[in-house]
Amino acid sequence: MKQILLAALFFGLSVTTFAGNNEPLYKSAPMKIRERQKKAARPDIPGNLMFEFGLNILQDNPPPMETAVFGSRTVNFLYTYEFQFGKSGFFFVPGLGLGLDRYKFDGDYTLRQNSDGTVVFDEISELDPKKSHIIANYFDIPLELRFYVNPNDRRRSFFVSFGGKFGVLFASHTKVKYDDGVENVIVKDKRTFGLN
Repeated sequence: MKQILLAALFFGLSVTTFAGNNEPLYKSAPMKIRERQKKAARPDIPGNLMFEFGLNILQDNPPPMETAVFGSRTVNFLYTYEFQFGKSGFFFVPGLGLGLDRYKFDGDYTLRQNSDGTVVFDEISELDPKKSHIIANYFDIPLELRFYVNPNDRRRSFFVSFGGKFGVLFASHTKVKYDDGVENVIVKDKRTFGLN
């Protein structure tokens, strides 16, 4: 039996030596497997990075505030970190984020903020606008209480969470796009518009 193993080993070494490859075959196969495992490995970042996409819909809005569903969207970027309560399955999950909200008006309206701070709707049908938006950007603070069924393996565990998100407005503006007969014109008005 030892002679067969030695003969197989010698034959295998001689084939790899004369195959014209700089690396022996018995070393290259495990190296490729290791490279694939390294590429497939998830980066070891503490906490969670999240990307959210959604549609904004206003409820019980008067006619000037009617919004187009697909033009009104939200994009959020969030980073959260989990703090475990002892050895239980309960976790407190605070975070930081950036919320980018957009509302597209369905009619020919835009918002205007007067010098006294009041906000009114202006009809702009004479411009025949292609688009009319209000855009609001927030620094967000998400807070969450989370319960994992299996806290020792959180990546594969089912969890239930309850929480909310607080946002601080850092930029907002209206954006109207129309054609003046010569070129497309985009008008932006940077104000708070009573948003909070």
